[in-house]
Amino acid sequence: MEGVNYALDLTGVVALRVQHSVPYHLANEAHDYSVDCSNLSGYSQLAADLSEEWGCLLMLNQPYTAPVWLGEFGNCHTAAACISSRPLGSGGLWFASLRPYLTSNDVDPGWWAVSGTETTGSVRTYGSEETYGVLNPDWVAPAVFNQLPLPALSVLGALQTIAAPSRDSGVQSPYPPLVSMRRPPLGSAIHSGTLSNMLDENGIATTASVAWSAPNTCDTPIADQPGNGMMKGYLDDDNAVPNMASVTGLSASFKRYHVYVYFSDGNGSATRMGNYRLASVDAFGAVRGCARQLS
Repeated sequence: MEGVNYALDLTGVVALRVQHSVPYHLANEAHDYSVDCSNLSGYSQLAADLSEEWGCLLMLNQPYTAPVWLGEFGNCHTAAACISSRPLGSGGLWFASLRPYLTSNDVDPGWWAVSGTETTGSVRTYGSEETYGVLNPDWVAPAVFNQLPLPALSVLGALQTIAAPSRDSGVQSPYPPLVSMRRPPLGSAIHSGTLSNMLDENGIATTASVAWSAPNTCDTPIADQPGNGMMKGYLDDDNAVPNMASVTGLSASFKRYHVYVYFSDGNGSATRMGNYRLASVDAFGAVRGCARQLS
């Protein structure tokens, strides 16, 4: 049974003294988002508010006692502040406070959303990044924060502090469930480097610099000549760690510019899929992503 007011409120169950003729055969469902807690001061306030709105239904030996499923909750995955920020009223504070509340009260949640891209809708663009999604825009790995260096804890990792991943006993597979994706901060992977005072198209030094990291480097047996040289030697990712490159210090005169991405998804007889993602950070620190990029 879902609550009223966007499923935020189940107080009517207590107020109307709803009694179950067959105990524990009914589950209540609630929703909660950071926008519903804009004035949050911390865990104590959130615990008090949720206990009043629907947590009271978990109290044992009451006529209305029944399980509560948090059927919808979610927050952005675009920055570390989405899951761990501490400013009052922030989404990160809400998420950091909600997780221990769910754990201590044994409440099972359903995150919105798993999908890596948006569907259709009045304020949605089909195929663009789902910024609340657990998966990345290509649906092949956990979502990555749009910031460098990458924090150690991702949205998926934060969710796993509520409930450890598991597989139903009826599912037969020789492989363990995919539960995480290693994302070392820029510069901490096996191969990394920087280049400063990059040259513009006229060969003049600029204030721009680039930093990169990758788990491997590799090369292909092709002739080092125009048209091939960019892919003869390259940064090589693996199934868990992506390559990363960050360009900083661009001159204010670069109001418009082109970004060229050279990548290969399969060499020789190998059949693989490759994908890449572009994002920028404006002068105010806001991340500006692009729609999904395909291999």
